[in-house]
Amino acid sequence: MTKLLFKRGAILLTVVIMLVVLYATSSENLLENLPSESDIISSILQKQEQEADLLKQITKDQEQAIKDLENERQKIIDDLTVTVPIPKVDTDIEDFNQLFDHSIRHTFIVDFTSDEFFGLVNDMYEYNQEFGWIDFRNNNYHKVSVTYIDDDSTMTIEDVGIRTKGNVYSRRVPWDGNNVIDTHYVLKFNETFNFVEGTPEYEELKTREVFNIEKLIFKYNNTNDPAVSNEVYSTELFSQMGVVMPKASYAELIIKIDGVVKNSSLYNIFEFPDEEFLRRVYNEEDVKEVGNFYKMVYPADLTPIFDQNNIGVRDWVSGFRPIYGRETNKLNTDYSDLVDFTFALSDTNLINRKAYLEANFDVDSFLRSMAVNVLVGNPDDYRGNLNNYYMYIDTSGYTTYIPFDYDNSLGSGWPGDDNFSRFTLDNDIYDWGRISWGVYTERPLVDNILEYEEYQILYENYLEELIETGYFSYSTYDAFVNVPKSLYGDLYYINNDKQYFFDEKIIDTIVQIKYYRDQR
Repeated sequence: MTKLLFKRGAILLTVVIMLVVLYATSSENLLENLPSESDIISSILQKQEQEADLLKQITKDQEQAIKDLENERQKIIDDLTVTVPIPKVDTDIEDFNQLFDHSIRHTFIVDFTSDEFFGLVNDMYEYNQEFGWIDFRNNNYHKVSVTYIDDDSTMTIEDVGIRTKGNVYSRRVPWDGNNVIDTHYVLKFNETFNFVEGTPEYEELKTREVFNIEKLIFKYNNTNDPAVSNEVYSTELFSQMGVVMPKASYAELIIKIDGVVKNSSLYNIFEFPDEEFLRRVYNEEDVKEVGNFYKMVYPADLTPIFDQNNIGVRDWVSGFRPIYGRETNKLNTDYSDLVDFTFALSDTNLINRKAYLEANFDVDSFLRSMAVNVLVGNPDDYRGNLNNYYMYIDTSGYTTYIPFDYDNSLGSGWPGDDNFSRFTLDNDIYDWGRISWGVYTERPLVDNILEYEEYQILYENYLEELIETGYFSYSTYDAFVNVPKSLYGDLYYINNDKQYFFDEKIIDTIVQIKYYRDQR
């Protein structure tokens, strides 16, 4: 508007100057040639029309510029993804360690057809209609094409299975009625779909691995963690302490439908806890047989198991989801290994219980896990919420606790109401997580182990080690988060300002360790 007024003023000023010049030259000519008021108004209106046309053109140019930018981004993605489909994946790219290298930028482009995407959406709604409440946990895999891009390479994998992931609270339909939205996913590289067993297509897919894995988990930032790093950093801490846990890293996930980009976000990616994971961490990659691997969900307290309905193989189709779910050896219905463990764990004879634990359970790894958990402040693990952990009982009967799912940590996500205060910053390192949803619940795996003073000392030593080595410190965390920030920060918001959490947690833990040592 200001520009239009200025231009109108300039026109009138020009007219006045013309009049002055004409008057000075010849008053008669001035009177004869002086433009009429209607001429001046007509001239101004003509200028206004020209300016309006110009503004319209500018708006069109801006709109076209925006479209050009969008088309250019699409073209870059298309150029990267135009590769010849290959039956076997390039082994130069399928390196496991490369996939979970934080210093490499990873991009996954998942291309649905409309039928496959909305088939996935419809399956979830149909499941909800059958099971009600907020349950959308349909695990049907739908077919997509996946393109992986890193710093040096690009590859496309056809006929990959995809489904959503999560519990009743965290799993959401990836379509809000108008747009594709973030949700947790699982990619399955060896999904056979409707191919007939025994055909070349079936056999090729059944045995296919990519990055030396069969499945890959994608989790979006559902806890609004400004650094998008809670789980990846926590996983790194467990690794530093020698605790077995699935690998984690970062990746950009781009969702396309019929070749058109519909959504892109920064995700965390995770190795899937399955037989391949067990073979990798226990150096048994060529061994076919593995032990019994149990996934535990709320309220898996590990008190003696009497109710056989609480243990078994989960079946999402029927809705059978026991709190102790076996993930391997699913045809074997003998669950006595875990049942026996829960009874031995609650043996009231302290000498017998300790002898059993030292012979059959990795107590040291468990105490290391508990130390990490207290420092990162996760209220949603075994100790905090009887949830989110695995127990692996190998073929010899030896049991290992394996932590998993640390999105609620480091001051972000679910704070643990009413069990914890200020994201665990006000909680005691021993009096931790005894109330679950308002009800006092036993936690024998913690209470019956920390009943022994030597295990208390070991637990406190690991807390101290994490702090003194700097593994758990803001400076380490800051440097850690700056890596993905440098790789993805041009497109995605990453803010690593959590110094308050680290400072308070460290000071409070040190004070508590000293207090309990002084009591002995």
